[in-house]
Amino acid sequence: MKIRTLLTMAVIVVAAASIAMTYADETAPKKTGASVAAAQFEQMKTLVGEWRGTGKHGEEIVEAIISYRLTAAGSVVMETMAAGTEFEMITMYHLNGEELMLTHYCALKNQPRMKATPSSDTSTIAFTYLDGTNMASDQVQHMHGVTFDFLGEDQIKTVWTMHADGAEQSHAKFSLKRVVKE
Repeated sequence: MKIRTLLTMAVIVVAAASIAMTYADETAPKKTGASVAAAQFEQMKTLVGEWRGTGKHGEEIVEAIISYRLTAAGSVVMETMAAGTEFEMITMYHLNGEELMLTHYCALKNQPRMKATPSSDTSTIAFTYLDGTNMASDQVQHMHGVTFDFLGEDQIKTVWTMHADGAEQSHAKFSLKRVVKE
């Protein structure tokens, strides 16, 4: 009789725990697209400051100086590459509803727009091509994607992907360390 009572009690405890876990899971707040994008944007905001390192495009290795700052009342992260040179480029990162987006003002004189792939893991943020301006079609040479790997508070790697004629053409890879934190 004691064993039967213990088994019955064990079944009741397991059933109650199962019901409680199911109810807790159903009532727990779900991560919406907006909250995922907001978390990604918060990660992008951690870039504010000046970064230095190397850039590699094909076999060419160059010194890279990239700065990030907040603008538009903290709603945009502005990236400046090669400031003050003829190849200076600006990229603006911002939320658009439930998506993190960017517009890249390129030295190629076009402006591809990309959106981040939603992921709750903000240690890597990958952007993929959405559309662009000043481009007759997506067949012209343009930046088609960029991935940020956050390797710590003061170290990142980025890979920019160039497309032309509908295919991947090359990559520009940056290994950067923060030299000034704002």
